[in-house]
Amino acid sequence: MKKIFIILSLVFLVSCTGKTKENSYSNNLSKNPVSSIKSSDDKKNKKNKKNNKLEYAYDYMDGYKRDKSLYVDRMLGDYPSDVNSNKDMAYEKEELKNLDYNKNLFISMYNIRIPNRSLVFSNDNSYVIDFPESDDYEISIKIDKLFKDGDYSENELKEKLLEFSSKNTMDKAKDGKNITQPVVNLYSDYKNAAYSIIEDNKFSYTNMYVATPANIINFEIIENKEKSDDSSFIMSDLLSTSYPESEDVPIVSKSFKDYGDKINLYATKKINMGNFSFKIPADMENTQKSDLLTVFEKQVSGKTINQVIVSKIKKEENMTIKDAFNKSQGTSIPPSYITSMGKITEEKINDKTFLRSKARIYTEQFSLEGEKVVFEEGDYFVSMILTGPLKNTAKTILLNSNIINSLTFK
Repeated sequence: MKKIFIILSLVFLVSCTGKTKENSYSNNLSKNPVSSIKSSDDKKNKKNKKNNKLEYAYDYMDGYKRDKSLYVDRMLGDYPSDVNSNKDMAYEKEELKNLDYNKNLFISMYNIRIPNRSLVFSNDNSYVIDFPESDDYEISIKIDKLFKDGDYSENELKEKLLEFSSKNTMDKAKDGKNITQPVVNLYSDYKNAAYSIIEDNKFSYTNMYVATPANIINFEIIENKEKSDDSSFIMSDLLSTSYPESEDVPIVSKSFKDYGDKINLYATKKINMGNFSFKIPADMENTQKSDLLTVFEKQVSGKTINQVIVSKIKKEENMTIKDAFNKSQGTSIPPSYITSMGKITEEKINDKTFLRSKARIYTEQFSLEGEKVVFEEGDYFVSMILTGPLKNTAKTILLNSNIINSLTFK
């Protein structure tokens, strides 16, 4: 009888200990900041690897639940992606640059597509897009409306986008967070957006703002920069998929073919542009020319694999080089959609001040990646967007450097 009593006592103690640990785990999650949850639970990560299944940090967050209320079925077809990993596992790190944006969300009269393996969680009126857990990255996207829908007219929201996004960025830059990229306006006739970047010691916070017909929405991409550095690509692709309810669905084409052996790195053909000149590879052809816009391309079997877009922006009163940088993206060169990405740097090239950033260009026929530079020349600001294949960014960087370093001024 004593043996039976001892066994029952041990069972009771083990049961209580298990519950205590479970409650302690739950309480610990509620105390941790949202952006640090994924890195705080090594045991659960090991379990994920063993079971090879998708896990999400917000499933363990007090007050948050999976939410499908923003999902809509637009029947848009698949977004072109470079995702080949098992759909029941987390994305591979290299896939983050070109994800499968096939889930459609609708919020405040605005459509946007998110990756297939991400999930939306909500807590009251707060929404988060969570990426599956991985040892290789740690990413989530917070969604916040800056106002109540309808507080401002559509025109007011467009006109005050920079003002509101700048104020919101300043409000976020506290508690050890610093603004590393002030607000950049992604000028567009139909898609009004802006972005800024804030960082602390461990995380980057890329804040993307879009003016919808009813509100301004802040999509904050939170990324552990010790593990990955792909927020700029995610932001750019998110914007390429998005559109206000009153506009047509954007069509994007991407190719992930390797054109490495087709890219000519030698910039030998001189191009005169009046007060300045530069050199491009001999096999690039002039496909468009006007007073304010000149385009050079290299095509392979009818596919554009390299492109140099040179546009002139007439100086207006009090216009700065930063203003000009903003004006030479978005849909200012239709039918393309052009986004600068990440931090914009200021540098000197041949004693001339340049603004420079990574960039992507999206069209219905192709999408390319490279960089963008803007400089002042006479009565104009000049923008050069130099891009190449998505699969050959290293060679594109080398070619772009050769072209930019060949710039000479009268």
